[in-house]
Amino acid sequence: MSVPKMQTSGSKKRKRHDTGDTLAPSSLSSTSLGPVVAEDKSVSLPSIEPELYTPFSLYTLPTKAKKSTNDPPFPEKQALVVAETKSVEFETTYQPVASTSCRYMVGVRDKRTNVLTIREAPLHLLSRQVKALKSLEPLAEPSAAEYALRRAQLGEAFGTKKAITRIRAAERNKVDISAMEGVMTAMQDTIGDRTENLPTVEEAKSTADSNRPIPAYNEAAIVPEEVYPLNILISDAELSTLETSYLEDMSSDAERERSLAYSRSAYLNAHLKRLCQSGRSQRNRQHLLYAAALMEFKKLGRKVGDKKAVAERLQSMAPIVIDSLYSRFTETGRGSTKPQMTKEKETLLLTHLFALCLHLDNFATHTRIISDDLSMSIATVNQLFKSLGCKLEVPSTADLQKLNLPPTEKEKRAFLRIPLEFPKLRRKRAKH
Repeated sequence: MSVPKMQTSGSKKRKRHDTGDTLAPSSLSSTSLGPVVAEDKSVSLPSIEPELYTPFSLYTLPTKAKKSTNDPPFPEKQALVVAETKSVEFETTYQPVASTSCRYMVGVRDKRTNVLTIREAPLHLLSRQVKALKSLEPLAEPSAAEYALRRAQLGEAFGTKKAITRIRAAERNKVDISAMEGVMTAMQDTIGDRTENLPTVEEAKSTADSNRPIPAYNEAAIVPEEVYPLNILISDAELSTLETSYLEDMSSDAERERSLAYSRSAYLNAHLKRLCQSGRSQRNRQHLLYAAALMEFKKLGRKVGDKKAVAERLQSMAPIVIDSLYSRFTETGRGSTKPQMTKEKETLLLTHLFALCLHLDNFATHTRIISDDLSMSIATVNQLFKSLGCKLEVPSTADLQKLNLPPTEKEKRAFLRIPLEFPKLRRKRAKH
C-alpha cells in the first residue's frame, strides 16, 4: 500500500484532523471465511513479487468435526492461499495463532457512514516456485567425506609445506572402515543375542546379596537385633544342650576359662568374666559357649576330616552341636568320604561367629581383639564385618554412654545399624 507524500511547498501545512470514525466488529460469523495477511518468507532477500492484479484463491482444509457448532473460528482453521502466473507459482503456509507473537486485524472503512469494520485475519507465509525450475533436482549438499576431500585437494594445490605434510600424514593414518561393513550387521546381531538375557543392576545386586557367605538375614529389620536372629545362628535343639550351671560352681576365672571349648581367646575370657560378675541371663552364657565352639572348630581347620579328634577337642559340646558344625561348615569333595573346610565354608563360619559376637557386644564389636585371637589380619576381619552390613566407626558420645566405655575410647568398632547397607558391587575398569 502506498503512503501519500506530505506537501512541503508553501508556508502552510496540511493538518490531520480526527475523522470521527466509529469502530465496529464484522457482522459475519466467526467461522465464515474472511481476509488473511500474507507475509513474504524471503522478506530480507531479493524475491519475485506477484503482479498487481494476480488473483489469489483461499482453500480451507476440512475439519474432523461433523457438527457445524464445533466448527472452529476462521483464524484457527488450516487454510491455504495459492496463486499462479505464467512463470511463477505462489503458495502460503498457515501459521497457527498460538505460534505468533501478535494478532493481525484487517479493517474496511465505509466513507458514507464513517464506520470502520474490523476483523481478525490469520497470518500466512508466502513462498514461490519458478515453473521452469520445478523439473530440476535440487543440489545436494556435499557430505563430510566430500568436503574433506575437496579441502585436501585445495591444500595440496595451494597450501604451505607444513599444511601439505599434515594432509599427507592424515591420509596415511586414515582407517579404512569399508572392510568392516560386511560383518557389522552380524556383530550387532551377535551382541544383541548375547546381552538380551543379562540381568539388570537391581537383579545383579539382589543375586549378590543372596549369595553372600553370611547367615540368613532379615532385610526388613527395624532394630539391629532382628537382622540376624539368634534362632538362625543357634538352633533351639543345640541351645538346649548348652549347660552353664557348672560355671557358677567354679571358684576362679582361670578355671572357667579352661572349661571353654577354646580357652585361649582374650575376647571370650573377658566376656566370660563380665557375664559371671554381672549375673546376666543363662542365654548370654549359652551364646558365649557356642561362640567358643565356633572359634575352636575354625582353629582345627584342616583337621576336621578326623571326626574322632574333633570330638575329643569339643568334648564339652553335645554330639548334636558337633554334627551341626559339620553339616553347616564343611563339605565332602567328589570321590572322597572325609569332610573338609573349604575357603567358602570357613568364611561362612567366621560370619556366623561375628554375627554372634555382635549380639554379645550390643552390636558394637571391637574387631582388633578378635583378629588377635584368630591370628588374622585386622583388614580381613573388618572386611568380613562389613559383609555383614557393619560400618567401622569411632564411637560417638552417645555410643560411649550406651556401651559404658570411657570418654577416651577412640578406636574404631564394627557397628551394625539400621537401615542395613551391604558393600556395593565393585565394577572393574576397562583396560585401554
